[in-house]
Amino acid sequence: MLTSREVMRRTGISRATLNNYIGLGILPRPTVGVAEPGSGNVRRIGYFEDHVVERIHDVQRLKREGLTMSEIAAKFAAPGQGQVGDEQPPVPRPSGPAPNDNVERRTLAFVPRAVPRPPEPPGVIAPGRPLRLTVDDITHPAYMVSNNFELEWWNAEAANEIFHRRQGLEAESEARNVFRLLFEAQGRHEGQAWLEALRLHVGVAKNRLATANLARLTPQLGAERVQLLSGLFDETEAVAKRHIVHTPVRLRNQLGEEVAYDLFASFFREGVLFAYLPMGEEADSLLDLLARREQVIRDLLRRQLPVLTHLAVLVADLEHSKALATKLPPEEYFQLVNDVWGAMEPVFRSYYGTHGKHLGDGLAYYFLPQPDCNYVMNAVLCATELREAMRRISREWQARRSLAAELRLNIGLNEGHEWFGTFHSQTNLDFTVLGDTVERARDLARLATNGAIQATRKMITILTPEERRRLYYGVRRRDAAGNEILIPATYATVADLVDVEDAANARFAEIANLAVTEISDVLSAQVSRSI
Repeated sequence: MLTSREVMRRTGISRATLNNYIGLGILPRPTVGVAEPGSGNVRRIGYFEDHVVERIHDVQRLKREGLTMSEIAAKFAAPGQGQVGDEQPPVPRPSGPAPNDNVERRTLAFVPRAVPRPPEPPGVIAPGRPLRLTVDDITHPAYMVSNNFELEWWNAEAANEIFHRRQGLEAESEARNVFRLLFEAQGRHEGQAWLEALRLHVGVAKNRLATANLARLTPQLGAERVQLLSGLFDETEAVAKRHIVHTPVRLRNQLGEEVAYDLFASFFREGVLFAYLPMGEEADSLLDLLARREQVIRDLLRRQLPVLTHLAVLVADLEHSKALATKLPPEEYFQLVNDVWGAMEPVFRSYYGTHGKHLGDGLAYYFLPQPDCNYVMNAVLCATELREAMRRISREWQARRSLAAELRLNIGLNEGHEWFGTFHSQTNLDFTVLGDTVERARDLARLATNGAIQATRKMITILTPEERRRLYYGVRRRDAAGNEILIPATYATVADLVDVEDAANARFAEIANLAVTEISDVLSAQVSRSI
């Protein structure tokens, strides 16, 4: 039996390469046993069978013969399925770039091999076909950052080799800023090499940030580090937002050994995945994984670490939904609800909304801090745009379906500081917020009538003075003639708006003292500046 150190000494491979061979199925996972004397404080250690040395030498020979790692992995897939020595033709290599490739190297031209492959049945590996990795199979450093450049997921290799952290991530979202974490690890890496890794992150960030936003994004760094970042920001070209880009970097691991990596950045709507592939390793398996974008992002979101963060919540209810469900045939009612939420989805996306659970014929969306815009204003603008979209849907249904009643969407808005994470099963994934912020927004959606937008006072006060000037908001009162008017820039408690002693309003008793206001309209930024 051999330790991993002995295997690496005899074959000349690195630990990252050894881990990659295990992940690809080329080598079996080690057997964990009691550490030998002289192993320091390590009590248990992994042992390999002696034949793994010969297997690695076979791999090195096949690489010299021109086979890719994915082809080699397929040869070792299972007994009788591509073992070394079996007479099987190699996977054909296409000439020229693959038609759907979208990979850019930041320092030199690079177009990886890509062969379209039909899906295999679960658990079956065809002869001559590469193993398909999952996110859990990535044995080199990898991590996912949000659009606000905060770490949402990392593997143990990234924590140890890139960020040199033994403890887990802090709960607060601001403490997970990737630039802050990279600066904390700066002392462990060589200056110029570390700068190259930092530069790629800055180039990626430049797609969403102006220089002025950078200091606002990283206030905890201190003036000197922000100045360094700003200088890099000015001199670094924005990375084109393609599917994948990559650049070479050299960093030091925890043993102080210099490791050369190819640093990949893969773009998703939800954020960016960074992966550090050791130089000399074939990129085929990693690129094959990243090409399955929908599956990758679902796997990453399932592994997303819960975070304590500020966020705005929007809850929308279809007014008189029970009456509509009674009056309309079932197929028409379901069609109506699908039409409503189908029209709303692009609006939410445009304001960086994250969907929560659908609440029957209502829904909840979450707005998290963004690097280039105010998450609270995003929720407000989204609410007013939803109202306009609802008016269009109402006119269409009234014309096409002879629907007499006007369709309205009642909306509640709130802001809070809560735990944000995911609940998931094998088939479903739900973003969830723990705490009362969602429940209060739901209460305000029930309080709203005639398609109104009700928001908490706290929500409005978080906006900047310039943003508040764009809002026409207040409390509705009746004048001397009995006409209902909006008293601008005012608030009222829920108890002032409804009789919470009335049994019909009992559900509002818990929020009787909550100060709220109605958002009637939002002016464009240009108009508000001219007033």
